[in-house]
Amino acid sequence: MALLLLLNYFLAQYDKLILSYFQIEVMRDLRLTSTQYGLLSGYATGIVSALSAIPIAFVADYSGTRLWTLTAAALWWNICCIFQGYSHTFWQMFLARLAMSIGQSPVEALSVSLISDFVPTRWLFLIESFLYVGVYIGEAVSAQIATAFGRTHTPWNDALKAIGQQEQSLANLIRQQQDFPTRRAILSSALRETMRLSPPVIGVMRRVTQTVRLTNPGSDRNSTTSHIVPAAHDAWLYFVAANRDPDVFARPTEFCWDRFMRQGAEVPTDEDCGIAFGLGPKHCLGADLTREICLTVAETVMESGLAIKGGGQVVEGVKAWLGWEAHAGPEAMTRDLKQLPCQRPRDPVMVTVTHAK
Repeated sequence: MALLLLLNYFLAQYDKLILSYFQIEVMRDLRLTSTQYGLLSGYATGIVSALSAIPIAFVADYSGTRLWTLTAAALWWNICCIFQGYSHTFWQMFLARLAMSIGQSPVEALSVSLISDFVPTRWLFLIESFLYVGVYIGEAVSAQIATAFGRTHTPWNDALKAIGQQEQSLANLIRQQQDFPTRRAILSSALRETMRLSPPVIGVMRRVTQTVRLTNPGSDRNSTTSHIVPAAHDAWLYFVAANRDPDVFARPTEFCWDRFMRQGAEVPTDEDCGIAFGLGPKHCLGADLTREICLTVAETVMESGLAIKGGGQVVEGVKAWLGWEAHAGPEAMTRDLKQLPCQRPRDPVMVTVTHAK
C-alpha cells in the first residue's frame, strides 16, 4: 500500500513538471505568449490546487471514502493529462491544467492519512519520508522521460496522451486496496450498537449498600414518581431498559450502525455505548476480548465472501426478553423461553450461511 501511495504521489508531481520540458514546442504550436505560459505552469494552478485540497481531503477523511477519493482523483487528473494532449488553444490547455490541479490536490493529504493508519508507529517516520521523496523523484524522472521523448522525436501532445493513458492502471490498483481502519471502525460501531440493543445479558442483580432514592431525570426528589430502595435489599439492573433511555440515546429503539462512529484515534467508551457489560468495579473482565473476537469473526466472514442470513420470525416472548416488545407480559416469556440449562429461546435460532460465487 505504501509503495502504491509513493508511486501515485510521484506521478502527481511528474504530471505537473512534464510540460516544462516541452516549453518551446508548446508555446510554438499553441502560439502562447510568455504570460500565457506562465499561467499554465505558475501560480494559477498552484493556488487552485491548494484551495481545493482542504475541502476534498476533509470530506474524504471524515466520510471514510479516502481510497475512493484517491482513485477518483487519480483517474480525473489522468484524463485531464490526456485532454492536454488534445488541446489546440491556450484556453483548452489552461482549463485542462486547472482541472488536473484539482484532481492532484488531495493526493498528499490523503496519502499521509492512509499511511498513518496502515503503517506501524515505529515505521511511520520512515515511510512518510519516502513519500516526500516522491517530489524529487518526480523532478528527476520527468527530465529523463522528456529526454527520451525528445530522442524519439515524439510530439509533446502524443507524449501527454501516452502518459495519461498509462497512469490509469495505477488508479485501478489503488481502488482494489482495502481501507481496513475504516472498515474496522464501521464494524466496531455496528457491534456496539448491536450490544446496546441486544446485550449479552439482559440484567444483573446487585445488593444495595445504602438507602437510595431513584427519580426520573428532571423530577423532584420528593416526586410521587421517585422510589426508595432500602439498604441491604437486592435490586435488578435492567440493561435492556437502560440502553434504550431516550435521555441518553437519540432514537433509542432504532438500530443505527453509525451511532458510535468516532473520528481520528478516539475510541468510544462503555459509558458512551450503554451498559452491555456493566460499568465500574463490576465491569465484565472479558468485555474487550469478546468484542475483539466478534470483530475478528466479522472481518473473516467479509474477507471470505460469506453471507449470513437469519431465518424465521422472532416470537413475542423472545422480543420481550430482549426488550424489543414493551407490552408483552411475563406469560409470553414463560411460553417462548427455556430456563435450563440456561435462559434461551425455546425454538432454535436458524441462520443460513452462503458463499458468494
